Amino acid sequence: MWELHASSGQHFRAEDYTTLKDLKVTFYGEGGHVVTLKANEGAMKKRKDFDVSGDVVITSSEGFRVSTYSLHYDNERRQITTTDPVILEGKGVRVKGVGAVVDVDSKMVTILKDVETFIEG
Repeated sequence: MWELHASSGQHFRAEDYTTLKDLKVTFYGEGGHVVTLKANEGAMKKRKDFDVSGDVVITSSEGFRVSTYSLHYDNERRQITTTDPVILEGKGVRVKGVGAVVDVDSKMVTILKDVETFIEG
């Protein structure tokens, strides 16, 4: 389950297409796991899949943070993907790379290429 909030939006009924500004999407998983996505703008198709861009930040209830410029959410797969540069931060580690896949249910983040890892401590 997920819920979406935006400062403004415009819905085009014939296409079942919605544009959004300053949005926040909260994904609820098993065991109280929560993932929050924030972005400057987005577009949603058929109230399921959506694309967002501009200062995209994903945070998890476990303290991890992923930032990128744009991404796509596939509702059927419950999967977030991007081909843009990505930074993953949390619990003493920082990973930079290009492209990512985030599985909302398993909490698995895969950085696709040009990966650099920095470990604190």
